[in-house]
Amino acid sequence: MAVTALAALASLILVLPAIGDGASAATLRTAALRTTSAQYLAEIKSDASEIAAHIGHGLSLSERVVVNAKEEYKNTPAYSFVEDKSGDTTGAPSQCVTHINPSFTSEDAEYQKLALIHETFHCFEAMDFPTVSAFLAAPDWLIEGEAEWVGATLAPTELDVWNAYLTGLSTSLFARSYDAIGFYAHMTNSGENTWHLLDPMLRAGGSAAAYSVAANKEVRLTWASSLARQSGLGKGWNTTGPGITSATYHPGIDQIANGSKFSDSVAPYANGLVRFQVKGADVVDLSVNTQYSRLHTSNGTEYDNLSKGPAAFCVNNCGKCPQVEALPKLAPGGVNWLAVTGDTSGATYTIVGTKATCQPCLVGSWVATNISLTTSPGGTHAGGAGTTVDILPNGDAISDFTPGGPLVGAGGSVKFGGTQTDHYSFSPTTTARSGGFELTPVSYQSTITVGGLTENIKPEVVPGSYTCTGNDLTLTFSAGATQALVYDLVPAS
Repeated sequence: MAVTALAALASLILVLPAIGDGASAATLRTAALRTTSAQYLAEIKSDASEIAAHIGHGLSLSERVVVNAKEEYKNTPAYSFVEDKSGDTTGAPSQCVTHINPSFTSEDAEYQKLALIHETFHCFEAMDFPTVSAFLAAPDWLIEGEAEWVGATLAPTELDVWNAYLTGLSTSLFARSYDAIGFYAHMTNSGENTWHLLDPMLRAGGSAAAYSVAANKEVRLTWASSLARQSGLGKGWNTTGPGITSATYHPGIDQIANGSKFSDSVAPYANGLVRFQVKGADVVDLSVNTQYSRLHTSNGTEYDNLSKGPAAFCVNNCGKCPQVEALPKLAPGGVNWLAVTGDTSGATYTIVGTKATCQPCLVGSWVATNISLTTSPGGTHAGGAGTTVDILPNGDAISDFTPGGPLVGAGGSVKFGGTQTDHYSFSPTTTARSGGFELTPVSYQSTITVGGLTENIKPEVVPGSYTCTGNDLTLTFSAGATQALVYDLVPAS
């Protein structure tokens, strides 16, 4: 099949990224002159043998090289086509054709070596797909990212494609191409046998499945923190790899005072990196909803999996009372690093500065911004804004549903009414910003109205939990596996 026809098939090509500015004059030497297809083919066969020794199997596709008399295919120095036996894309991969443009000889020797290995590895990749078409449809972060890592591993030379990986933390892995080289390097840094995972990733059946194959717990936990490039912070706070540049992501420093609140989300398969400095806040509340999160404080303390706490740190006035004195400490004015990996579901984090309080964070007068009731069957109903909850230091909690609105869902509306008093079994000296307790009914004059029918609420003992985030409070109650009630509360004015 003619080259022009193959081009229409959107076959894989290599667009040579620029060599990093840091390459020394010694590395920029002229490559040995090759003039014939046979000379290039001999080198490619040698590259295939080197790849086979690392990946664990040989290349089953036939190889051919075409030296172009003039620049072809978008003036790309080197590119490859994979074909089936008939020279088409509908059948199983059978042959791999590498094209060399005249501009290829102007590249330095190290980069020429990398490029030929990169192109040769595309031939290996095609073996993992049932048809050429399936190979061509595979995502670039797998096809180009793997090939770039293999090329740079076997022929190291500085590559500017690293810069986008090192500084573009919000970019999804699945949207990357050559710059996914950094992820494969991170796999290696995290103890994975990257060579032996390349084929399984390609065969996994898609991006999400390939990530699952690639990412052990260490990959996920330290992915974001590695992009800080702060080796002085300890293990997992720096990254390295073949061809890496000096590019570094420099997040701004958020200033945390009493009343300050910083909140953001991290997209799936992306990363978040935050620096914050406490200027004036007594207590810092930290909420992160993923286990793949890390905090390195300015005093050198390390916390992993912040979804399990600690949820609060004392900075100033820490001797005010036992509740704040017992909290872990942050140094005033010190710069702290927070790293959050989006992993498969994305993640959120919130940093809040508050005044030191000398009572459990549940205690106070609260107003609901939302109440959600989930039942099975029945689904979720939400609303109830305006409901008040007063939680006393002795653990008694008085709820007044009268000012609250109805809860609305697909099945209609639910309206709570009246008042009720319960006892929450938290310790009056607890310093925890989250935890569990038991709700015990004390006095009920409360009702529930569904579909025009009003009934008294039946008192019963149920498990509960709380989370204090900044000045806000979330209460969660459950009745078996079929019913959950969640209050989102803010301080009453």
